[in-house]
Amino acid sequence: MYSGFLRAAELRAKTGETNRLEMITARSQSLEVKNQLQQVTADLAIFNRRLQTLLNTESALSSADSVLHRAGYSTIADSLSLPGNPSMGYIRQQVEISRFERKVERSRMMPDFSIGYFSQTMQGIQEVNGFPRTFGNGDCFTGIQAGISIPFWFLPYTSKTKAARLKEQVTQINAEYYSKSLSGNYHSLLNEYAKYSTSVEYYEKQAIPEADLIIEQAARSYKAGAMDYLDYVLSLDRALT
Repeated sequence: MYSGFLRAAELRAKTGETNRLEMITARSQSLEVKNQLQQVTADLAIFNRRLQTLLNTESALSSADSVLHRAGYSTIADSLSLPGNPSMGYIRQQVEISRFERKVERSRMMPDFSIGYFSQTMQGIQEVNGFPRTFGNGDCFTGIQAGISIPFWFLPYTSKTKAARLKEQVTQINAEYYSKSLSGNYHSLLNEYAKYSTSVEYYEKQAIPEADLIIEQAARSYKAGAMDYLDYVLSLDRALT
């Protein structure tokens, strides 16, 4: 584009239609763009060499397609996965753990019942009611035992139960706060997505076609002599921006 500007300016300068300032300006613009292109080309070679070093390979690397493509995204499908967020699942699990801990501490205050059954064999001569008696493998002694234990000092258990209940409440409040924060961040990101999506649509459907039209019309007007070089340069800068 700027090379065409330079050729047109040189031709106009030779025919005496304009002064040398226009040609110098066109040459300056053209050389500046060429200089930027050389810098970018050099940067590509430098970063490719760095990537080669990182990959520990002697093979030459080529960059992938650098054209940006808009990725498809569905907010409806993604919103369904919000309740299944792994972090949210972990928080809910902590609430369940604290609830069970409270139940365990509370159960320590309740009476503890126990029941057992035993069976054993005694071989040899044993004294029973003052008389010796021989026992063999077939002689088994069985019994049942049962018991109940009641805590008489409730203060330690009461304190632990209260602490466990407070811990459960804190965990529940933290879970509710995290859920609201997660939902708020998610909807904020959706708004960000909508904002940038609208901006991209503007550039795709309106800004780029208009920029192409500005470049085309400005080039025609400049070549036809209907636009001076300052307005032409400003139009190109605006279109490229």
